[in-house]
Amino acid sequence: MQRKLKLKFLLFALILILIILFMALPMFEMKTDKKLYAIRYKEDFTEFETNGCYDESYYYNEEHKISIYNFNHKKFLFFNFYSFDYKKGNVCETEYQLEETYINDFIEKANITYNSHNINLASLVEGKTPIVGNSRYVGNDYNTIIEYTLNNKHETMFIFYKYDLLVIQVGLSDEGPKFIAYK
Repeated sequence: MQRKLKLKFLLFALILILIILFMALPMFEMKTDKKLYAIRYKEDFTEFETNGCYDESYYYNEEHKISIYNFNHKKFLFFNFYSFDYKKGNVCETEYQLEETYINDFIEKANITYNSHNINLASLVEGKTPIVGNSRYVGNDYNTIIEYTLNNKHETMFIFYKYDLLVIQVGLSDEGPKFIAYK
């Protein structure tokens, strides 16, 4: 009789532990230096897709103050395991921002492999005031192209005018370009 009572108590305790785990696990998250891990019951990670950048390659997670990208999903029984790569801070705030220091590095160190109109960027920006911001500019003249290598990375630069602004775009339009304007 006492053995049956112990067995019932053990079964009750096991069920109680499982219920507590099932209640806690849907909200389980763990963050390392470079990854965020999450376990959910539902195959739904839309909670991580809020605050997306314009090009939807990054999503800012306010709770953790990180920008997540590159997710992996694995399902085991009725659990869904997610892992996300992340960068600290809100990448969306500087999604299109190209710093003036980059242009200075280009002028000093870039190895130009193609220059469609033999443009001298140093003389173009000389005496102009840089407008550094998180703005995306769309121009109508993408004929002025400079292909180059800077810091062991091959890039394409487009130079065009938008009203009275000289606009420099680094990167192709569909691959997360960065912009700086000069007035």
